[in-house]
Amino acid sequence: KTRGFWRNKKFFEQEVQKAINQNGGKWPGSGWIKLNKPGLATEIYKNYGGIRKFNKERGFNGYTDYKRANKNFEKWSPKLAYLMGLIVTDGHLSKPKTRGYSCFKISIGLSEKDKKILYDIHKWLGLSNTIYVAEPSKKHGKINGRSIITRHNCYVLNIHGKAPYLFAKKAGIATKHKSHRQGILKIPDKYFAHFLRGAIDGDGSVTHGAYNIVKDGQKLSLSIHLYGTHKFLLFVKKKIEKILFKNQISLNIYPSKTIFVLVLSGKRAEKLRNWIYKEANENFFFPRKRNKAFFKNES
Repeated sequence: KTRGFWRNKKFFEQEVQKAINQNGGKWPGSGWIKLNKPGLATEIYKNYGGIRKFNKERGFNGYTDYKRANKNFEKWSPKLAYLMGLIVTDGHLSKPKTRGYSCFKISIGLSEKDKKILYDIHKWLGLSNTIYVAEPSKKHGKINGRSIITRHNCYVLNIHGKAPYLFAKKAGIATKHKSHRQGILKIPDKYFAHFLRGAIDGDGSVTHGAYNIVKDGQKLSLSIHLYGTHKFLLFVKKKIEKILFKNQISLNIYPSKTIFVLVLSGKRAEKLRNWIYKEANENFFFPRKRNKAFFKNES
């Protein structure tokens, strides 16, 4: 649209109403507007100084998202600890004037098979913005010069507000180049099992391996892997050794291509599994990974 065309107030209001209609009668979040109606987002920024101010002036529910979300970031809880684990592995932090964003924001992107957890978090925080779908693309950034290829839809949840951003930053989550610079975090021991469950859900794996053959079939051994920077995994390793194993054992970290991996197998993995899933039913978790950890069929 030409600049003069957008100055037509009637046309502007029509575009706003179209956005509401396309979102089932509710004003969509800023992420949806920027993705689907970039021209409208630009005009809102020019005339109102940003979508947040626009929401406040128009009385849209999106503005109250900040206040509702902030209440859940006032003190540590099992769900908040899990969310921090998910952010440190599958999310990123953005602040104004970086990456083209005009507000403080936390973004989490997951594949379609794990999208339900995003809707659960969305409901828990009381947000009204839209979880949008980023379609597959051949170019999706680079790590150490190697292109990241996205072959499936990615579901993205945006949590706006300064309070969530500052809480995550204070907890120790890196704001820049997290894949290479993430280090020690400040997670209370009381909630570390929930944090670890979130981290494993985000960037870990659960595998089975045969280690013994018995008469009535094959007995399986459990392995749990967590990937990340060496400094981050060293922090996690020491926490697990201290809290779960009372410093009676030493775990191992191995190099894996451009990152590192912390591995627990056999009885150690089973003990870790029981610990991180002990209170999972009342909180967040990936059902497919928990089912695999307990040798159940995936659903």
